Amino acid sequence: MNFAHMQRITCFLYLMFFACFAQAQSQEGTHLQVYQLGERGLLLNKGWVYRTGDNVAYADSGMSTKTWKSVDPTVNIPDLPEELRSGICWLRLKFSVPKNLQRTAGITLRSAGAIEVYLNGKLIGKRGLIDPITKDGKNYLDRVNPIELPLTSSGDQVLAIRYANQQSMAWVGGYTLPPFLFARLTNTPQLIRNMSYFQNTDAGASVAIGILTLLALLHLIFLKYNPSQRANLYFAGYALLFALFLVGTIISTHAQFMDRQVFTLFLNILFYIISVLFAIKALYTLFNFKTHWHLLVLTPLCLFLGLLGAFDEHTDAIPITLVALLLTCVQLALTVSAVYHKRRGALIVATGFLVGLVGVFCYVYIIYTFKSTPELSFIVSTSLAMLGPPLGISFFLGREFALDSQMLQYKLIEVEELSKKSLKQEQEKQELLASQNEILEQQVQERTHQLSQSLTHLQQTQDQLIQAEKMASLGELTAGIAHEIQNPLNFVNNFAEVSQELIEEMETELKNGDETEAMAIAADIRQNLEKIHHHGQRADFIVKGMLQHTQSSTTKHQPEDINLLVEEYSKLAYNGFRVKNNTFLATINKELTVPLPLIPISAQEIGRVLLNIFNNAFYALYEKQKNSDGFIAVLSIHTMIQQTSVEIRISDNGTGIPTAQLDKIMQPFFTTKPTGEGTGLGLSLSYDIIVKGHGGQIHVESIPNQGATFVISLPLQSV
Repeated sequence: MNFAHMQRITCFLYLMFFACFAQAQSQEGTHLQVYQLGERGLLLNKGWVYRTGDNVAYADSGMSTKTWKSVDPTVNIPDLPEELRSGICWLRLKFSVPKNLQRTAGITLRSAGAIEVYLNGKLIGKRGLIDPITKDGKNYLDRVNPIELPLTSSGDQVLAIRYANQQSMAWVGGYTLPPFLFARLTNTPQLIRNMSYFQNTDAGASVAIGILTLLALLHLIFLKYNPSQRANLYFAGYALLFALFLVGTIISTHAQFMDRQVFTLFLNILFYIISVLFAIKALYTLFNFKTHWHLLVLTPLCLFLGLLGAFDEHTDAIPITLVALLLTCVQLALTVSAVYHKRRGALIVATGFLVGLVGVFCYVYIIYTFKSTPELSFIVSTSLAMLGPPLGISFFLGREFALDSQMLQYKLIEVEELSKKSLKQEQEKQELLASQNEILEQQVQERTHQLSQSLTHLQQTQDQLIQAEKMASLGELTAGIAHEIQNPLNFVNNFAEVSQELIEEMETELKNGDETEAMAIAADIRQNLEKIHHHGQRADFIVKGMLQHTQSSTTKHQPEDINLLVEEYSKLAYNGFRVKNNTFLATINKELTVPLPLIPISAQEIGRVLLNIFNNAFYALYEKQKNSDGFIAVLSIHTMIQQTSVEIRISDNGTGIPTAQLDKIMQPFFTTKPTGEGTGLGLSLSYDIIVKGHGGQIHVESIPNQGATFVISLPLQSV
């Protein structure tokens, strides 16, 4: 694993490969014979020997290297002998170069540690700093600028390198570190081509950075005007991170200390992975695909593989390659699936990916076909490869924004046309209203006189109707009371007859002289008299209640038990209604909260309200019972304590009240009953008694043909 792998993977992700070939003939041993240089120079990976320790005499060309050990310095640090991984060591290479190459020869160097370069015993260049005390190095990477080789005319040359590992970076593994020593022999024409290659690479990346930044800003603007299209946010994040990765790629190709480059490459890994994940999320959103669990698994997996490839010295570049392939496959799979399902805009995105693939193939073809890379073709192919997919997605989002804008424009034109029509109609209405107002003013003047005459008559009629409603209520109450009185009267009559018979028997026993039996009969007579007295008191109570009901409504409020009033008036109302409609049957369910606090009310007024609501409920139940076979009439009564009031809920499953009539139900003279069966004052008087007389509230809830519920709230304290 070496730095070349790192560069190839980074360039693979953005298709900016640095292809290099060298043609040379070398011989095994300690002497390297160079005959010619390849297109990109000659990699010096053979003929090297090393020795640990630090002695400047090791640079002398006459120094014997018989005891030195051979090594391939282009391998990674973990693959080196243990003695080369720390401290200072020396490397030497003996080589010869033809005279036609000696004047323009140079060497480009990359290493994991700091180095000093000697040629034939003379110091000719440095890369980094070496501390002779700590024997630690601080590496400085320069991939572009070579070290000039002042070769002698003798032919044999001795290249010596003083080397010190950078111990502060020992924790870093993977492809982020360069090899132990990577040396390439070049000449002036090759250096010019290399520099041109790097300039082209930077130019292509800079163009891509500019385009991606503009795309990100554009789609942030789209997001501002259309927040519902979240894909604009994801794509803007993708473009920005993608641009940051390209910035990091440019930085990593320039001269800098190794610790900064490692940090830059680490950020590049994160920028690349997160940017592509943003792109995948954007595709999910664009094509209305549901985000499945595998996207949640893909994110930590890619991050783990990326970090593993960056820092694990045993994995080489395989994890990074897997991440790139995996993310690319996911994007292609989403695009193909969208095309298959005929999602809108899928062909545009697919075209972008196709352009990107064409750029990849063109790039590979140019690199491996032409000895000298054509600058224009190189820039075009890399731009297509890098910008094809994002431009495809961007075109699709832009198209969506344009379609939405066009649709809004059409809607705006329609609104303007409708506004013009409405304005014209409004003007016509105003003219019509003006003429009608004149006519109405005349009619109002004529009818005001008529209304003033009718008002007096209406007030008189209203007073008569209110009295009629009271009498009707009294009639309902009287019918119930008559039914209630009938039961105690029957008991009184029955016990009186039995007592008369017992008296005759007692007289007979007394005549016979049987005092014991006479006393037993007397005891039975006493029990009967007590029962007669009890039922007489019950009848008296009912009669007094009727008398109280006919009294004036100015009765003072007294503490009363609502439950007792509910019990009494529900029974009276039911019995009274059955007197007039003997076929009517209903089930009365009572859920009364016990104990219920006494509240200050007028019992006869509240009784009148309850009687009115109960009668209305029985009427609705009876009407539905007549028209529905098998219908079971049910009246439900609930009492409960609220925070500051006692609440009474009276519900029935009768005919209900039409929705359009709910707002009018409490108005005077409004009734839902046929003509002649109701005055329309019952609920109006009930409203006045509850709201004005007791400071409470009354309202109705109803579903047509399912029933109605009256809710009465009476305050716990007198108002």
